[in-house]
Amino acid sequence: MDHILTVSQFTPAEVEKITGVSTMTQRDWRRRGFLEKRGEGHARYDLFDLGHLLALKLLSDRGVPLDAAADVANFCGMGIGYRVLQWVDAYEGDHLRTNEARGLPETFPTQNMIDMAHRFVAERGNELPADFGTRPQWGEKGEWLARQVYRQRFETGVVPAPLFIWWADGQHVFHDSFDKARSEMTSGDARLAGPALVLDFASLASVITDRAGRAFVHVEFPDLPPEGEPNVNAVRQSTVTEPGASAPGQHEDEA
Repeated sequence: MDHILTVSQFTPAEVEKITGVSTMTQRDWRRRGFLEKRGEGHARYDLFDLGHLLALKLLSDRGVPLDAAADVANFCGMGIGYRVLQWVDAYEGDHLRTNEARGLPETFPTQNMIDMAHRFVAERGNELPADFGTRPQWGEKGEWLARQVYRQRFETGVVPAPLFIWWADGQHVFHDSFDKARSEMTSGDARLAGPALVLDFASLASVITDRAGRAFVHVEFPDLPPEGEPNVNAVRQSTVTEPGASAPGQHEDEA
């Protein structure tokens, strides 16, 4: 089914609020070639630019030379932006009807998942919403939409791994696990001669989502009937199933 994905644009003032990069610094970074200006007229930025700017600021604020930080910040922005797209709050429009548009059944939490969720929130003194067990799961929809938006923007399926690590000697790597990256070294490795800087893309995606205050992508399925009217192409709802795989690392097929 056809879909229209319209990516939101943010003004320099909004970007300053979300990333902490002042409008003056944005202009300076554009002038110096560290930041691309999109389109004509006033500068505008999308969610991947927000991730790029946030990564560039975090790295440079912690002592990484700006030129060196700029070499990797764009890839960090790709990784952060992709994790933003995993969140239901990243979207508006027809996003909750994604499975319907694709001709797929909705999936719902298993009893085991419900019990685990109850224990998790109870330990924190909270309660699950009364309709938690009857809400269609978001994960499958979010993963599919994230892949479409990412490919539309970058024309590639390669997603940076969830962590970016800048070692003490200036070497750096995208990795799935800090512990695994550390275990590959010996005690005399120059990379361990001082503190390492780690950017966790999922955590930074949460920061951007919370600060933005609005959706990053408007989703439209033009061929869907108005909500509430029967869809002749819809399939019957499935029985309860477990959710799909966890968030992706750096693999061609995952985006």
